[in-house]
Amino acid sequence: MPVVVEVFGAFTRAFREADVRRADSFLGTRARDKQGIVPDLQLGVPFYDVLKGIRSDGSHSNYNGAAVTGVAKKEAKWRVEVVQQAAKLDAECFGVQPPAVGPWQRALQSAGGVRPLVFGQYGEFGEGLEKLLDELAVLGAPQAAERYLLESSVAAVGVQKRLLRQRLVCCVAQAQADVLLSRLHYCLPGWGAAEQRRRRAERGEWQEAARARGLAWDERGTDSSEFEEPRGAYH
Repeated sequence: MPVVVEVFGAFTRAFREADVRRADSFLGTRARDKQGIVPDLQLGVPFYDVLKGIRSDGSHSNYNGAAVTGVAKKEAKWRVEVVQQAAKLDAECFGVQPPAVGPWQRALQSAGGVRPLVFGQYGEFGEGLEKLLDELAVLGAPQAAERYLLESSVAAVGVQKRLLRQRLVCCVAQAQADVLLSRLHYCLPGWGAAEQRRRRAERGEWQEAARARGLAWDERGTDSSEFEEPRGAYH
């Protein structure tokens, strides 16, 4: 199965030539929206997917014991968000206001939307990802039947899906472990005080650099002229 990662121009390719020129002109002035709607994946036929992960947070909105799971809520939220994004692009780029439908919305509808592939930090999958695993298991069934000497095609599909789920769950578990390990230093004694000392020292270095260039330092820790503060100095 052919796979395309980050499908740029997935929807603008369906525009009329005049609309393409207008969209390129509009998106070229906006770095964050430069490519409009960019699906994460295209698997085989022109059907687009986007990967979304969820995890526990301070509000416990994803894992609170509700009847609707966090992955299901994320899927529903994304379907609304992508339609709103298309409507916003139509309004800003082509001046098409709801309830009228512009080029972005028409292209999104003709493509069947963007399927959310949602997974959670405990290895749970949303409906879209489950369907994708079913599709891949059917495609890989002959390979599984040959490898494990299975006569039943149904059994081969089951084995292939179990292997796919196993690999995907291991990837999720490893990613979650990486996130937790990367934050471990926040729990160490004295981390807060050390961070304050680091920021003070960093601020002093940039104040000295500004003074050396004859620039004035303002209250935000940046100068009042063309001196650029490096990203990450203040968070």
